[in-house]
Amino acid sequence: MNLNRVASIVLRELGHVVVAALLLGQPAVAAFTNTVTLRLRQGEVPTTNGAPVAGASAYTGCVDTYIHREYPDTAFSNAPVCLYGGADWKGFPSNAARAYIRFEGFENYLPAKARVLSARLYLMSAGDWVEGGSGSDIYYMTVSWTEAVTWNTRPARGQLIGSVLRQPWAPKPDGSNSVLDLSSLVQAWHLGGLANRGISLDCNEDGELHSGRSFYSSDAAALSNRPCLEIAYALTDTAGVFHPAWSGREGRQDVIITNGPTVWSDTYLSADHANYVSASVADLRTYNSANTPRRALLRIETAALSDWLARSSDPLRPGVARLVSASLQISTRTMSDRWFQLWSCAETWAPSAVTDLTRDGANSWAQAWTNTAISNVSDDLGRRDFDVAYHGTALAWDITGKLQDWIDGLPNTGLVLGHASAAAYLNEVLLTEFGVQHMRPTLVIQTWTPLYRGTVVTVR
Repeated sequence: MNLNRVASIVLRELGHVVVAALLLGQPAVAAFTNTVTLRLRQGEVPTTNGAPVAGASAYTGCVDTYIHREYPDTAFSNAPVCLYGGADWKGFPSNAARAYIRFEGFENYLPAKARVLSARLYLMSAGDWVEGGSGSDIYYMTVSWTEAVTWNTRPARGQLIGSVLRQPWAPKPDGSNSVLDLSSLVQAWHLGGLANRGISLDCNEDGELHSGRSFYSSDAAALSNRPCLEIAYALTDTAGVFHPAWSGREGRQDVIITNGPTVWSDTYLSADHANYVSASVADLRTYNSANTPRRALLRIETAALSDWLARSSDPLRPGVARLVSASLQISTRTMSDRWFQLWSCAETWAPSAVTDLTRDGANSWAQAWTNTAISNVSDDLGRRDFDVAYHGTALAWDITGKLQDWIDGLPNTGLVLGHASAAAYLNEVLLTEFGVQHMRPTLVIQTWTPLYRGTVVTVR
């Protein structure tokens, strides 16, 4: 595979080449399934694909605690339940608490050639109380902390990565599980040089609405109630793979994870008629805003791919990579809604000139963009939902067919991201200009390259 054109755009945080089916917080979209799932829970022997890791002892690396504003000098390191939020509930007296959790040493259970494909954190609710539509925030920590932390020694908040939003008609009762997708974050912790300082769950500490929440900690009596981290990974440079779509030929699998302006052009549309090609965040709300509609536009710059990926009509040639699957991974920040929908755009557009009125500075869109209906789209590529409680981090879509069409030379019309609803509230999608690299829109492509057959003779 010729990586000369793409080497500069492969994420350093995520490694250069990984091999596997894709499991980015959604069902796998690749044709191969040679993935391994590592499962870590305090007090249990780690497992891979359900089998205990050979020679491993019970995992002891889950560090969690909470801090409480009413008890500013008290550490709750051994508490069986972690509290966060603020309400007159479970000792909150209309006050505030923050929870912290970190899984240390997870990389020690990954083989040297492993590459993380997805990661999910499971938290078991110990009950909550919600007043109105109150929410909390999720951060990944950028400074160190220990279980001895108190309110008076609390670290600064880190990077916002999501929201916790629970409506009063949909509480999380004691014993109900929630899932937080940490795929891009664990990828960055593993190979990207980002220090693993865990995450925090906070609240709107001085707002008018308060909501108390809790989850069972690593000190909970029942092992099954303790936090659990699941990581799907695969090994790099896998040769000897036979792909049924190509007559059982032997080949090599590779997966490239990449983002940045060489790979993506993106912007968003607003009814203020401005161009937002330089924006780092797109708020895709369509309700309670003076400037609707708001849709994100994304386009893969296929020139970086098409010179080494075969067209679908090309004959099978040794050493020439074929596209097996492609996934778009989107990161969000503050979310009031639970889902996004993706479409292919019906017309081409110019990133530096596009607005809600013109697609390229000279030509109007075929239809008007409104906040009550999706227009100027063709194929519906599906809706992706967050967990009912935790809104944020990664969502992934299978865009294999679209990317292959563009590599084959069909017009690259790009993608439209948004809501098929007029009642979408605050929904922040992170774009290519966002300052944190692993949180930008990311393309994950799986390829298969046929190997040479027979005897290779080298002439000197």
